[in-house]
Amino acid sequence: MSRLGKYELVIYRALATLGKARWVDIKRLTEYLIGHSIDDKTFSTSLKTLVNMYMIREVGRGIYEVIDEYMAKLVREYGV
Repeated sequence: MSRLGKYELVIYRALATLGKARWVDIKRLTEYLIGHSIDDKTFSTSLKTLVNMYMIREVGRGIYEVIDEYMAKLVREYGV
């Protein structure tokens, strides 16, 4: 987790909170958590980084979920 950038951390937290979710829903919650909007390219790049690090996976077209449910539970309970 320490290698993640600020957006990746918040995106991971948002997805851990939502469970399996659509791209747009993850983006909305991420923007809410950070308190401002993120452009689509920045968001997509950060989301792709999490996929490439095997922290999340795309389970359908534009639908994502956290791979490690234990880690997701820790993030939900204690934040990032």
